[in-house]
Amino acid sequence: MVTTYRKGEHGQTIVEKKNAASIERLYEDMGRYLASDIHVITYQPGSTNLANPGTGQVDFVPKHLLVLAQQRMKLLQEHQKEWVLTHGDFGIHNVLYTDDHQLTVLDWEWASWAHPLTDVSWVCWFTAFHYPKQAPRWNQTFLQAYQQHRTLRITENTLQAYAVANVWKILQKVQQAPRHVQQEWVRRLEWTLAHSFSYD
Repeated sequence: MVTTYRKGEHGQTIVEKKNAASIERLYEDMGRYLASDIHVITYQPGSTNLANPGTGQVDFVPKHLLVLAQQRMKLLQEHQKEWVLTHGDFGIHNVLYTDDHQLTVLDWEWASWAHPLTDVSWVCWFTAFHYPKQAPRWNQTFLQAYQQHRTLRITENTLQAYAVANVWKILQKVQQAPRHVQQEWVRRLEWTLAHSFSYD
């Protein structure tokens, strides 16, 4: 493993300072960078396998939420020809950002070959969940910047479907975690299923 020092301020620190102009630039540059620097790396048959954990069973999720989640995830567009390199946890919580627009992406342990909406939806989910009042503006800025650099069909329903799938992957990862952790992610699943991902 090789590590190096990278300049920049943590994305969440920038958001917490509540400098509107800086936050807008951050979301715009995240959209640009994700589209033009990460998602341009497309899957080629025979590429090193980066396992996508899928959407398997999670026993502690209430049945009514399981049924709803399965219905939403039917919209997933998982065709290898559409796969790109995805970060798996992309967002303001995993970037460093400088005043001259340099972006460094941190924590790549969840990287996988997957549909680009895996990352796009997670930015929108994280922002909406943690910053609900500001999310419509910030997510719209992010989505517009992304689509200026990469063509991608994004709808309210597909954003939600991929957000649900991302939460489901975390639910799978916390199956051996303490009960309060499991229940918190069940709560987040329920929130995700009820949330509107409309940013027109």
